Amino acid sequence: MKIVAFVGNSGSGKTRLITRLVTELEKRGLSIAVIKHCGRGFEIGGRDKDSSKFLAAGADGVALVSDGQWAVVRRRGKEASFSGLARSEFKTADIVLVEGGRRDKSLKKVEIIRRGVSAGVKTRGRELAAVVADSPLSGGMRVFHPDSIAEIAAWLEGGIEMEKSSVILKVDGKSIPMNPFVQKIFVNTILGMVRSLDKVKDNPREIRITIKKEVLG
Repeated sequence: MKIVAFVGNSGSGKTRLITRLVTELEKRGLSIAVIKHCGRGFEIGGRDKDSSKFLAAGADGVALVSDGQWAVVRRRGKEASFSGLARSEFKTADIVLVEGGRRDKSLKKVEIIRRGVSAGVKTRGRELAAVVADSPLSGGMRVFHPDSIAEIAAWLEGGIEMEKSSVILKVDGKSIPMNPFVQKIFVNTILGMVRSLDKVKDNPREIRITIKKEVLG
């Protein structure tokens, strides 16, 4: 799974770009999911709907089910991790596109620059994967035009470099080899559990777990 955030000022064209990319990537046979960051909060159906009334009453979660689709709203003690949410709710997706998520340091980001809306690129370092801009930019960055949908989609499908995780398993001091599929299961399961804990960063660089069995009696 690839998780990529599209960031930019309000009015820069994030929603339009992501919508066009979803259509193009679906044509290529890929499973695509989208997560939208709602900085001002959100309500499903409005305050007068039953789902909002249940949450206001103190429910920890509400599920809405109809023919062909369903939605779940959960109340959490801290802000959800975009990558954790993607891996828990969209396990079968090939690519998850996040609209927003600038503060999530774990996400690779595509910044959208639009004349009259954006003053310049704000994303720095390894977080910046590419820029989508309607005018030329300098600085050695990978830059796409907003209308180059097929080119951006091809890059998302195969060109973007994502961080890889490695897992080392030792049992009684002996290293146990694991194939990539098993390593992926370990990473997704452990990260999902660890990120749900308080005082844990959304993007830990290293996790060490030691389990010792004591024989009693």
